[in-house]
Amino acid sequence: MNMTKNKTTKEKEAAGFDYPTFKQEAIAGLKAGKGLMGPEGVLKGMIGRLLSAAFEGEMATHMGSEAGLGNKRNGHTDKTLRTALGPVPVKPPRDRKGSFEPVIIKKSSTCRV
Repeated sequence: MNMTKNKTTKEKEAAGFDYPTFKQEAIAGLKAGKGLMGPEGVLKGMIGRLLSAAFEGEMATHMGSEAGLGNKRNGHTDKTLRTALGPVPVKPPRDRKGSFEPVIIKKSSTCRV
């Protein structure tokens, strides 16, 4: 008997960028009349997902380097990046000790991507 476990949204986000799902959503958006660029464009969602996957990878590396030091993940913080496509919401992860310093986009930065 083949039993598969359905992944929760949180598990999918932790696994990184889900290209097949993005592809399906992008095609559906384009068929529905959304453009590639702009506030409702399909590329805006891709940027947010790619950055979230990068943040999760950085956090996994950070937590691995702090193994045994009593530090744990502590949710996410909301951040809005200003991009050429418009504002893109992302949720960088945080840790309990506050020692996680993202490299891809610094803590207090709202840079243009």
